[in-house]
Parts: sequence; structure tokens; C-alpha cells
Amino acid sequence: MTESLHMESLEKLLAPCTRPARYFGTELNASHKEWDEARLRVALVFPDTYEIGQSGLGLKILYGIIAGDPDTLVERAFAPWVDAEERLREASRPLFSLESARPLADFDLLGFTLPYEMTYSNVLNILDLAHIPLRAGDRGDGFPLIAGGGSCVFNAEPLADFFDFFVLGEGEEVIVEILSLLKEWKRESGKKAELLPRLAGIRGVYVPGFYEATYDEQGNFAGLTATHQSAPLMIERRAVSSLEEAYYPTNPVVPFVETVHDRIMLEIFRGCTRGCRFCQAGMIYRPVRERSLQRLLDLARESIRRTGYEEISLVSLSCSDYSAIRELVALLQKEYADRYIEISLPSLRIDAFSLGLAKVVQRYRRSSLTFAPEVGTEKMRRLINKGGSEEDVLQTMRHAKDEGWKSLKLYFMVGLPGEEDDDIVGITRLVWKILQETGLRLTVSVSSFVPKPWTTFQRDRFLPPAALREKHAVIKRLLRHGKITIGFHNPELSFLEAVFSRGDRRLGRVLLEACKLGCKFDGWNDRFDFGKWMKAFENASVDPGHFTRERAPGEALPWDHLGSDAQRAFLQRDREKAAAGEALADCRQGSCTGCSLCSGDIPERRESHDGDEPMLEELPPLACATRPVQRLRIGHTKEAPVRLISHLDLLRTFQRAVRRANLPVAYTEGFHPRMRLSPGPALSLGYTSKAEWIDIDLREALDPAEGKRRLQESLPRGISIFELKEFPLGGEPLSESIHMASYRMTLLCRDVTSACSVPAVVADLMGSPEIMAARKGKELDVRPLVASLEVLSTEGEIVVLEARLKITGTASAKPQDILDFFEKRGLAYLECQVERTGLYVKKGSLWDAP
Repeated sequence: MTESLHMESLEKLLAPCTRPARYFGTELNASHKEWDEARLRVALVFPDTYEIGQSGLGLKILYGIIAGDPDTLVERAFAPWVDAEERLREASRPLFSLESARPLADFDLLGFTLPYEMTYSNVLNILDLAHIPLRAGDRGDGFPLIAGGGSCVFNAEPLADFFDFFVLGEGEEVIVEILSLLKEWKRESGKKAELLPRLAGIRGVYVPGFYEATYDEQGNFAGLTATHQSAPLMIERRAVSSLEEAYYPTNPVVPFVETVHDRIMLEIFRGCTRGCRFCQAGMIYRPVRERSLQRLLDLARESIRRTGYEEISLVSLSCSDYSAIRELVALLQKEYADRYIEISLPSLRIDAFSLGLAKVVQRYRRSSLTFAPEVGTEKMRRLINKGGSEEDVLQTMRHAKDEGWKSLKLYFMVGLPGEEDDDIVGITRLVWKILQETGLRLTVSVSSFVPKPWTTFQRDRFLPPAALREKHAVIKRLLRHGKITIGFHNPELSFLEAVFSRGDRRLGRVLLEACKLGCKFDGWNDRFDFGKWMKAFENASVDPGHFTRERAPGEALPWDHLGSDAQRAFLQRDREKAAAGEALADCRQGSCTGCSLCSGDIPERRESHDGDEPMLEELPPLACATRPVQRLRIGHTKEAPVRLISHLDLLRTFQRAVRRANLPVAYTEGFHPRMRLSPGPALSLGYTSKAEWIDIDLREALDPAEGKRRLQESLPRGISIFELKEFPLGGEPLSESIHMASYRMTLLCRDVTSACSVPAVVADLMGSPEIMAARKGKELDVRPLVASLEVLSTEGEIVVLEARLKITGTASAKPQDILDFFEKRGLAYLECQVERTGLYVKKGSLWDAP
């Protein structure tokens, strides 16, 4: 087994990279188990950056479930950004897990989340970075099993060559069955040939190596043939029977760096029955299952206690469809109003009731509302089964203006089946009507319709990028106004998404070619290279247009085995209804529509809200910012585990620790209340410190010893409180009182000769009339700010210096300024470790700690 990468050397390698803290798993609530004591070792891999992957609720759920298994070790890995990848490749370092820095090739199982087709190139790049063969057939028993889950698995064929198995559907229950089987298999033999047939026997598990694709004379996909007796003809997706009893992570990893969704994600219900014909999530996450009101309140309370987050986001496909949404919002607001914990509703319908909910939860920052009309004409609304009329949309927008919102974000889609020129013009007419009736600033986002597997429109074509750009040009020409901002999704990117969402196994050849050409992070506009992808298709002799064409009603689809005959029949019937302009009923309001995905009791949606609005309005007023009655000044360290987090990230870490400690912190006044925390001068990224300070104002007096105990228990490893004392409220703010900092600088010189030359260079610096340093594109003389610099010790190639640097209201000297001076004088050193040893205030003629 390859030895674990030494964390210290890894930090040195990646410290110069963008946001290096995302590569080290020392966050709060991260799971750390002894490698040698685990019977099974699993790495959960997300094929995009940490900031995106760590936001996903699915990864948090699986991580928590596996971490709770005493016999199984679980760690995380993400796609490193291009600068980190470059350094890893230059150093011949394999990609590693966050928690223990172990190479991914050392694990028993790598479980990839597959949320979006444009992450496929990252999947292959991650395997390559991990020194793991890309094709499943080339990986022997010495390499980990590669598994995939997520929405893209509903057509897993483009990735079939690279994965040992996929999990279809929801993972809470099936992951327990898989782990149990893997532990038993490891104990018995550890041979993949003996494991895969047993995996194929688990409901919801698809082993692609047990099937062979066939094609007709025209090159169309004709079906899959099972090549192993254990391979079922149809793979049945997994769905948890009760969301009430399902696992929910109340102690998720709390990142140091800010992520895309950096908040509690409280999943209130799962599934949707509204039947938007383009929406894959609305089909694959059925049936509708709700958590009870009391269960959600308990989960929210425990999540706040264990994370310290400042926001609870109510997660579902449509929050206002939760049967007790009014009561839930009211109770959450009542419980957390005095702690300024925000409640957000990221997915709302276009109606007056949803606007009422938004009004209640956005009491702090009522700036912008987001709605998705999707289309602009009644014909298209019926075709896509999007409920509501144009008047409903306009009425909601008028209410938004009356309630004080300043701007609106509107999402539309072009390229839909049955769309005509007048429907595109209809989008612009609707936008103009909204502008005329509200006068609000409008941000219009236009995406491209991509037909997805297991939707009503799964057989429809994807329009060529040139045709989509013509539609964009019409919208852009007709919506020229200073209050309208328009954004268009890249048609070429959507084209590739359409190819891979409905492709077959022949696309595996294309992915290999794209990997060779360096395609990665294709979902990022600044990294996407359409030319490389077209070259990859050419090299693989595959026509991408073959996969974007319309499919005949009887034509076999590459994903037919990942569902059921009844489901296919329902989608075909609904497609015929769409062509005829017929709406599909919502089974939560009427009779069953026969989708074959729902069973048992479905919570009824309550469309009538009479008498409910007063309940929302009876919420207590915003907690007034009370005058602080006590100030605590806290001295603390910043050691190696957190030295790579920025000043702002450290401040956010303290804020969340204060919430976890349940300290009675005071808040500022105004529309954006914030904790009254005042840190000392920022410490440069990568430096450690023995002497950081921060002030916290409290609205209720607290015994300092009790405050220290509670806060220390809530802080992550690497931050230790060495002093907590009461400080006068009327005293000078901490940030304005500190005017000196001392640093210990440990130089590793290139050789002894260089080390011996350090005293002379130090003398040269102290004798220089000026030391010019770069500051925001300008040159600043920092020599007057260098109070002292002396050599403390020299031992071989190692030289220890102490610097005392002044801080003024407008400028300060930095250790890096000294190092830059050394380099200009030709001093050869390999590295320098910097630690802040003190911060000082002027007391008469003396300098003292704050």
C-alpha cells in the first residue's frame, strides 16, 4: 500500500494555489478514523471544485451515513483547480483524499457523484490524476472499485466503460446494503470477479460490464444484451419509503472556505407531481414524501447547534408545495428571530402565496426575487404543462413591486418542442409587460432546452447551436432597455450536454479523446473549449449530431433498461397530450396520472390559504439590536491546521463558533444586522500565530471563564484561546489600537554559506534609506515601518529572525517585504516559515499586549 502523503509537504506544495484551504480536510465535523483499523475504506468523490461539491446535500447524506458505520472509513475528494493539478503533476503526486491525504488508489471504493453531464471529463481527469486506469476492464483487483450515483445515472451509458457499477436512485438505504456486501467480500476473497455478480443482485445496482450494446445498420442504438446470468433485464431505481425516518445530516462538515451553498440545507420534502414536461428532477425523485413539521423543527435546532450556520435554506423542488409550509416558516422565524438566523426559500412558484412567503422570510434584505416563467405564451405554457396564466404572472410581479422588492430575476427557456417564432417574441412581450407594470430592474436569463432521459420530451430533438443563437438575437434585439439585463446560456455547451444526456456507449471513445486533449471543467465558461470537443468527436469517428436528433416513438433508447415499461408508456402518452396542447393533471389535486412511480399516500397540496396569512403576519418584530453590556477580548492562536484559511474565512469561523457556543452576542443595527465581532489586523495566508486577538460584544453579561470554556469547545482544531478577559465597552476599538506586530521568521537557506550571509543582509536592510514594496499596483516605502530586524540564531542552513513591524491607519510593513528585499540582495533561501508572535498597543512609552 502506498504510504500517506506527508501533510506538511503537501501543504508546502499547494499553499501557493488559489484558496489552498479547500485541499485539507481539517474542517469542523470532518470524519477522521484510523486507516489500519477500518475494514473498508471509501472515498466520496465529486468531479468539480470543493466549493461546488461540498455544497451538495447528497454528498453530505452519504458521508454521514458511512461515517456512522464503525467498521468503515470515509473521506472526500474533489477535482483540484488547474493550478493545483499542475503542481501535483509536476511533483508526480497522485490525487489524494482530504481527511488523511491518502492517494485515492489506496481506497477500496471510490463513489463518484454524477450531477451534470459536463463533469464527465473531470471524472476521467480525476482517475488519471489518481494514477488509476480509466477503463474498468484495465483495472485489476489491486485498484479500487469505481461507482457512480446521481441524476446522470438515469442514462449511465456514456460512462459505462469507466465504472464498475452504478446506483440508480436515492442512496440512503442502498448504501448500507452495498457496504455490508463489500465488507463481507473483502473478508472472503477481495476478487472483483466474485463481487460484481453479487452487486448486480442488489436492487438499484447496475453493473454495465454485464451488458453488451447492439446497433442497427443505420448506426442507431438497438438495445442491450445481458452477458451474465446475474444481470437483470431492468434496473429498478431505489427510493426511500419514508423521508420521516430517512437519515439527515445534522452535523455536516462545516467548510472553512465559502462554498456555493454555505448554509443548512433542510430538505422539507422530496419529489414533485406538477408534471413540467421538460423537468427530469420532477420525474426521477417521485413519489412525493414529506417530513413532519416537528421533525423539521428538531432537525433545524440540532443543525444550528452543531454547525453554527447563519441561514437555514428550505430545500425541495417547490417549497410552497409543502403541506405545512406556512406553519414551518412561522415557527422557524419565531424561534430564530433574536439570533438573526435567516430562513430562505430558494424554489417558489409564481403566485401570490409564494410572494407572501418571500415577504416574510426576506425581512432583512428585500432586494431581488427570482421566478421562472420559462415561456411567454399560453400555447407554450400548456405544451410544457406549466400552470398559471399570463395574468397570474403579471399579478405576482405587481405584488412584488407593492411589497418593496427592487428587482426581479426571470428565467426563460428556448428551443422547446413546438416552439415557433411568435413564441420567442412572446417572451419579449411578457418581459415588456412586467417592466411597464412594475418599473423594476429586470435580469432575464435564457437557457436552452435540453431533452433529458425519463421526461416527456426525452425523444425530442435538440436544436443546433446556430438556431438557438438566432433566437437569442431576436430576444436581444427586442429587449433593449436600460432596466433590462439579459444573459444567455452557451448554446455549444448545451449542445454537448444534450449529446451526453442521450448518448450511448460510443461516447466513451469521445471522452477518452477529450481527456487526451485536456478537456476539463467544461461546465465553466472560461474553461470550456468547444473546438477541442469537436476534435475529440472527429478523432473518435463519432457524429455528435446523431445523439441530438429526434427519436422515433418505437426506437430503442440507451437508457430503456434503467426504468420500467409502465413508465415509458406513460411518457409516450403524455408526449401525445403535449402535442395536442393538453395539460396533465397534478395527482396531488386529482386522480392518479399513471406515472408508475408513486405508491402509498401522497400528501395533499392545500391550494386554499384562507386564514393562513395572519399566522405569518403575527411573527414577532425584528429583534432590535440591543446595546452591548459586555465586551470580551479574546487572545487565540492560529496553528497549522487552519493557517491556510484567509482572514475573512477565519472571521466567519469565529461567528459560527459563537453560535455553536450559544453566546449572547450583540448585533449591529440597520437592515443588515451583523455580529459585533472586531478582529485585529489581518494575518497573511499561510502564517501561523501565537497572538491573535478578537473582540466580541455581548447583549447579556457572561462570566469570562464560562465564555472561554464554551467558545473553546466550539472552535475547530488549530485555534486555541490563551486568554479571555473583560474589556471596557468604551475603549478604543481593537483594530484601531494595535500599532505593532512581531514575527518570528525561520529561513531555510540554500546552503551554509547563504545562511552565514544573512546578518550582513539584515544590516543592509536596517541601514537602507528606503524599502519599496508593492501595494495595490503602487510602490510604497515601508522602511519607516520596520522598527527592528535581528538574527536570533543560526544553525547550519537554518536562520531564525525576529521582526517588529509597525501598523498605521493607512499602511503596514509585512514579512514578505523583508523577504523581497532579501531576494533583491541575492540571498538564496529555499523557504521561510513565518509566525506572528505578538500584537502590541502603545501604553505611554511602552508597548504591551492588547
